[in-house]
Amino acid sequence: MTRSLLNLMINLSHVFPILILLSLQSSAESIMILIINLTKNKLTMEAEKKNKAQACRNEFGRINVVIENLQNEINQHYTIVQRSNFDQQSVSNESEANSTNESETNSRGSSSNSSPSSSSGSSNLFGILDITSDIKIRFKQHFDRLMKARNYTFDE
Repeated sequence: MTRSLLNLMINLSHVFPILILLSLQSSAESIMILIINLTKNKLTMEAEKKNKAQACRNEFGRINVVIENLQNEINQHYTIVQRSNFDQQSVSNESEANSTNESETNSRGSSSNSSPSSSSGSSNLFGILDITSDIKIRFKQHFDRLMKARNYTFDE
């Protein structure tokens, strides 16, 4: 009996290292699976981050186009206002010259001092301010629509 017990112990001494190795192999495989899953998750998150960054760049590119269009509209409106003011100033100067000539013709002895009107400068400024505020309002409305449509916040 002692011999069989001894043989059993010898056989078990060979089995335990094998069991330990199998256990270590299983643990190593579990760790590798965890590492692979973490790597996949990280790569997925990085891809999503890149996609969001690209979407933001695209959106800001569209916003930049809108800003450029608004700037072009401002320049066009400013040119129109300038022409209009120039035409008004020309008409004003012409009528002033005509009234001066008429008054000189009608009364040679009396002098009439007429000063040029300075209202064209202020009307020019008001025209530009109106155009600028209109464009500002339109831009804000467009920007707010884009923010709402994309569910963006200023925190992102």
